[in-house]
Amino acid sequence: MPSKQASDGESGKAPSFDQALADYCRHLTVERRLSEHSVAAYRRDLTSFQNFLLEHRGGAMPLESWNELSEQDLRAWMASLRKGGQQAQSVSRALSGLRGFLRRIEKLYTITSPAAFRVRRPPHPNPPPHPLSQTAARELITAAGKTQEQPLWIKARDVALFTLLYGAGLRISEALELSFDEVMRMTEEEPHLLRILGKGNKERLLPILPKIIEALVEYKCLCPYKRGAHETEGDSTDARANAAQPLSRYFFLGLRGERLHPRVVQKRMRVLRANLGLEQKATPHALRHSFATHLMQGGGNLRGIQKLLGHSSLKSTQRYTEVDLTHVIEQHRSAHPRAKDD
Repeated sequence: MPSKQASDGESGKAPSFDQALADYCRHLTVERRLSEHSVAAYRRDLTSFQNFLLEHRGGAMPLESWNELSEQDLRAWMASLRKGGQQAQSVSRALSGLRGFLRRIEKLYTITSPAAFRVRRPPHPNPPPHPLSQTAARELITAAGKTQEQPLWIKARDVALFTLLYGAGLRISEALELSFDEVMRMTEEEPHLLRILGKGNKERLLPILPKIIEALVEYKCLCPYKRGAHETEGDSTDARANAAQPLSRYFFLGLRGERLHPRVVQKRMRVLRANLGLEQKATPHALRHSFATHLMQGGGNLRGIQKLLGHSSLKSTQRYTEVDLTHVIEQHRSAHPRAKDD
């Protein structure tokens, strides 16, 4: 069903900035399936731009007047972001968000702002991936299953989730979006191929290793919110409470049966890396970096890794060749006899 904002656009009526922003964030969440974190970042950037215009132009600037924006206006905005302490990469992301927003309002309301597409992005190098070592990745997954203060099913959930992130290279948003039915279909069919809907609604099929399937099935069997759990768990108070819960379509669930939130996963990772003495780079996303880097070190094909990661551009995947080269150089320096010479 088209949004009210879209209907307004079809009738020629321009919405307020707040209405257009709400529609754009809905579009990013529902249609482009961006993570909650990414949508919040775009919302902040666009609100910052609107506030900048208010001061820079000396008053409110309605959307229908945005065609008057100049390249100088855009450069002044980006300069203000840099002056405020933002790195070039963050400024580039803010400009990308603004351009996406402008494409949306042009499509819905025929409001254009050509200057935003003429101004250049600030140059910045892509940050290098921060993979864990193979030993650290294994230790982290093992530690997730041995945390004493967690219920057994929560420990099994964390092991399954981290094993999946490391063993299949998923983004955390992709893993938490997985449905119960899709995971069960994958475990019961041969070959074991998991259907992932990634960024931009791009679908890819990932081969899933037996070790990952074992972890997923163990968590499924222990989770008290699984389908029909109340039929086999006796007449305890907990069982009756679980029976009253609506069945979630998501595979990974939180303590109360709701969809598992990324912040919970990030918090668990912080606790585990502190216990293991790992660096702050040990994040859920680092497990995806580790998947790609370790495949590269094992002789994986660059194009094949690109498909597994769901990268639209090979350039994004090539970053892992740089990490692998660093690994080779370090091995050479530590192992070659001449490296020890003064």
